[in-house]
Amino acid sequence: MIVFSILLAFAINAVWQKHGERQEEKRLLGALRDEFTVNRERIAQIVAFHSSLRATAISLMQAIAQPTAVSSEATDQLITDVSWWGGFISPESAALDAIVLGGKLDGIETKRSAVSLLRGAET
Repeated sequence: MIVFSILLAFAINAVWQKHGERQEEKRLLGALRDEFTVNRERIAQIVAFHSSLRATAISLMQAIAQPTAVSSEATDQLITDVSWWGGFISPESAALDAIVLGGKLDGIETKRSAVSLLRGAET
């Protein structure tokens, strides 16, 4: 009976430990998904900004080609718009850094977890 109790305690401990590992994996994947979502939104904003900047640069080149078609105020505004630079993208990486530098990358064990992470970041 004592041996059975000890084996039962080991089994309960193993199940509880596996449960804790699954919870940690869910937490890590959630943090990464949130970070990827923020980065995707930031990239979309930067792409929109650069598309607008490109359109302004094209308008400025057309104004240079036909200087009489555009007022000097409009040309000044185009130059101002093109001169302003939004900077480079600086993606969020706190969760990824914490996972990698904290040695918790092994906490994401299954291929299914990685797939669920990517699917969550797409929505």
